[in-house]
Amino acid sequence: MPAGISGYAAEEGSQFRGLRLQQRRIRES
Repeated sequence: MPAGISGYAAEEGSQFRGLRLQQRRIRES
């Protein structure tokens, strides 16, 4: 169970990173 939850959290983290990168690009442009 913990491994699955860890993987899910990691996936959500990567998505969060992408969103933050997009926000930074929008602010820059």
